[in-house]
Amino acid sequence: TRFEKNTICFGDHVFLVYKDREYTYAESLKEVNRLAKSCYACGMSGEHVAILLYNSPEYVFLTFALAKIGAVKVPINTKLSMEEKEYIIQQSDCRYVIGHAIDRIPFTSLSSSVKETVIRYGEEPDIQTENKITDWSHFSDMGEELDDSQCFVVSSPESLSDILYTSGSTTFPKGVMLTHDMLLRSSFGTFRTRRMEQGRRILVPIPLYHIFAYNEGLLAALWVGGCIVLTDKKADGDYILDLLERSKANDIICVPIIMIHLLEAIGEEKAELPFLHAGYWASTCPDWVWNAAKEKLGISDVTTGYGMTECGPIIC
Repeated sequence: TRFEKNTICFGDHVFLVYKDREYTYAESLKEVNRLAKSCYACGMSGEHVAILLYNSPEYVFLTFALAKIGAVKVPINTKLSMEEKEYIIQQSDCRYVIGHAIDRIPFTSLSSSVKETVIRYGEEPDIQTENKITDWSHFSDMGEELDDSQCFVVSSPESLSDILYTSGSTTFPKGVMLTHDMLLRSSFGTFRTRRMEQGRRILVPIPLYHIFAYNEGLLAALWVGGCIVLTDKKADGDYILDLLERSKANDIICVPIIMIHLLEAIGEEKAELPFLHAGYWASTCPDWVWNAAKEKLGISDVTTGYGMTECGPIIC
């Protein structure tokens, strides 16, 4: 797999930063394999698996673990209403749900015959359900008796990797089917066109359930033995500025409103960020933000792009 190849080349390079904890590629691969065996032992191989997690190391490791066993990841916006979550889980034929907190999982829809197991990540629920509920601590050790190679499923480039749901302006959300080939080609194009240097550290203050963070951050970083820095709370300006300093990030990908909050936090002074040299934000952006970001953050490489989830995702 792409991740295993990276570990051979960049084993001691930092791959993930979260709450001041750094994970190297080698350490991350161990976690990926551990979760892949647990997913396999749980019966997830080849199945559709809904992910209702906040940005976290577990989210990242599960992304590659599910791909390794030939499962299809269905990431769900944690901010959706319970009814919207239920619709996506049912419409995408998910038989498993991995959730971060009990109040974020739509249990009312999970008693149907197509749902088998819910893996929770949080406190014990006080709720009645027909579904089997497995606590995260138990789940993560379920495959410890398996060998790493036992659970590996060879997928073709055209096999589904993810189903991402986009908002429906006039009707229900639609599930976009993305293959391994689509995602790898798109992320390869990103690292080439953005001229990413080896080991680039990318601050990702946006959710990984969105294609922008997933493709332009997580997957693009893989090609250069790079690293992603995840936020662990709301991305207000002061917090992002502090995290840029502490993580020594080289790059930030975000939406314009986050960049505006960051510039407001800096004020009239220029930020001292010697490691930061690139920024990439998409969507409609006021003109003044571009030059202000270059001036106050010292960014020499400012990028925007056009794309959509249905295109896998970046067009230009």
